[in-house]
Amino acid sequence: MSKRYVILGCGIAGLTAAETLRSLQKDAQITVIGKEPLPAYNRTMLSKTLFRTFRSEPLLIRDDAWYRAQQIELITGKEASLIDRRDHRVYLGDGSSVIYDKLIYTLGARPFMPSGAALPDGVLTLRTDTSVKSIHRFASVAQNAVVIGAGVIGMELAWELKKYCGHVTVIEAAPRLMSRQLDEEAASFMADRLQEAGITLYTGCTADSYQANEFGRLTGVCLSNGQTVPAEVAVLCAGAVPNRRLAGEAGLACGRGVQVDSCLQTSDPDIFAAGDCIEAPWPNPQLWTHAIETAKLAAENACAKGALKAFAPRSFDVVLNTMGTALFSCGTVAGEGVSGRRMEPALPADTFRVNPRQSQQAFEKRFYQDGTLCGAILIGDLTRMGEIKRQLSGKENRTHA
Repeated sequence: MSKRYVILGCGIAGLTAAETLRSLQKDAQITVIGKEPLPAYNRTMLSKTLFRTFRSEPLLIRDDAWYRAQQIELITGKEASLIDRRDHRVYLGDGSSVIYDKLIYTLGARPFMPSGAALPDGVLTLRTDTSVKSIHRFASVAQNAVVIGAGVIGMELAWELKKYCGHVTVIEAAPRLMSRQLDEEAASFMADRLQEAGITLYTGCTADSYQANEFGRLTGVCLSNGQTVPAEVAVLCAGAVPNRRLAGEAGLACGRGVQVDSCLQTSDPDIFAAGDCIEAPWPNPQLWTHAIETAKLAAENACAKGALKAFAPRSFDVVLNTMGTALFSCGTVAGEGVSGRRMEPALPADTFRVNPRQSQQAFEKRFYQDGTLCGAILIGDLTRMGEIKRQLSGKENRTHA
């Protein structure tokens, strides 16, 4: 009898798991279940796409015909409500159920939202194609927009909003923007680009509360530094929270996310997990490439007949195109990797040697530990990106004289 696999979540991790399973087991029964009405689409493009011309369909990675050709059952627009581990069955909100031999949990993460009082209309998040349409609806009539969070998504979104909002302000709780990817010097360089683009940046402060008019529409964002920034639309880009509720209710071990071992196996040997939802022995960067790689391995291990393979953590590079410039960051920069977690043991600053190359339009900085390249930041001119990636992967000489 062919094995039955159920994948919860139809994002890039869910799609990758399904593709991997089909490539390994031609006769397996594979079912992918997703809450959204669309199958997997390129979420990384949501903050890069002009709102005025946004359409969901071009972002689809695989269309319905592909799923049919691969004999993968695709259930969209339905949310899983219960995992019955004893009977190996997943129940959906409409009362239907699907039996599994192995389950792969790829329910991703949701944008962080402050708890407490209800937020005014116009305070939004960016995660789905539906949220893009909501942002467009509010921003199209807004004079002032606020982006809360100066990470990769926040920076891209600020640039998009600036194209048709009168004024855009970015709020960042950390002392500098893109603190996971940039050291202080590179962050200052990008902050200058932000200013040149006419975007205001506040670092080291948070959005404490929101002002609204008598109709409940947003009028301003109150900051922890005492200032109030006028805004008719504010988008929260301040991190993502793993979707672990369903796993926790099923009795799976959970912390901040769904806990997995080095082989992506949960506390139930018949359930694996991957992508943004997991809490693993390594830091989860919640990046597209990490979701793909963990989902691939989770699927391989889910159908393995022998020993399971362990995931090999690495630094995931980040490429950004915004503010009329391009940015690349990879590896360990000033004691921190792109995961945002300080390496253990922490690397003293004096163990790094840097090669700066900077002009008004370009910035390059390489980081060395004990004479070996361990990280790099490029802004403006990315022609050396391939060379640096090869060096960091060990395919070229990484030493520094």
